Formats: sequence, structure tokens, C-alpha cells
Amino acid sequence: PALVFELPAANPRAATALVQRDSVALTALTGPMPTHPHKAVVVHFFRTQDGDGAIAALERIRRRFHDKGVAVLAISVDPPDFSALSSWAATRSIRFPVLHDAHRIVSSRYGVKTFPLTMVIDGDGRLFAVGQPTPEEFEQELGAELEGLLAQSSD
Repeated sequence: PALVFELPAANPRAATALVQRDSVALTALTGPMPTHPHKAVVVHFFRTQDGDGAIAALERIRRRFHDKGVAVLAISVDPPDFSALSSWAATRSIRFPVLHDAHRIVSSRYGVKTFPLTMVIDGDGRLFAVGQPTPEEFEQELGAELEGLLAQSSD
């Protein structure tokens, strides 16, 4: 099972659109009794210094899979300057929640040691896939994992 967490969103408008709050809890989206159930949740751990390539790809994934019941969350492990992360997210007009794990508690609990790292959690709250594809393969591989998961959940 995926470890539960709740983190504040640097872009509260995106969080509110997803879960009607300015912080996001994994249990709101997946698991035994989610308030906003999804078939899958993409969780992307990153640092802003890693660049915007994966963030742009995640936005395309969000658009492609949103109507199929997939939520996208990005978790920043940048230092505790919340206002800097909020400004960073605002300048990119990101439509999925960018959560702040300033003290790396969530990333440590998940055992994330290298960044970026992406996980897919199924609708039952179980870890389905973990990957660190190259930037060139990121969107294609993530899309394939989600298609596979959605095909399983429709059987």
C-alpha cells in the first residue's frame, strides 16, 4: 500500500479544483474511502532546479487522462521557502497541485533518494509503478503505465 500523506499546495487554486482544499491528502483521492475517488494518482517528486520538462509533460498527461479518472500531483522537495515555490508554480500556470515537502518527510518515507522520481498509485491506494525514465521517455512511459492500469481496472 502507498503511504498516506497530506501536504500544502503551492498553487492552492489547483488543489481546490481537485479536492476543495488548499492542501492535498492522498486519502482524498485513493484508498478505501476517498472523498474524491480516482482510478489512479500520479505522484512526481522533484526539485525546481531539475527544470520544467517533466512538469510540462505532467500537464500533458493531466489533460490526456483527467477525464479517465487520473489525478496528477507534483511534490517539491525544495527548501522551506514556500513563497518561492508558490511564485515558481504561478509563473508556469500549472493546473495540477504542486505540493511542498519542505523537510522531505514524505519523500523520505517513500525512500526517494534521487530526483525526479515518479510513482503511480492505483484507485485502491496501492503502489502500481515507480520509475525514473529519461526526459525523452518520460511522457511515453508514464502514459503506457497509466493505460495499462486503466485497462486492468476496467476488466
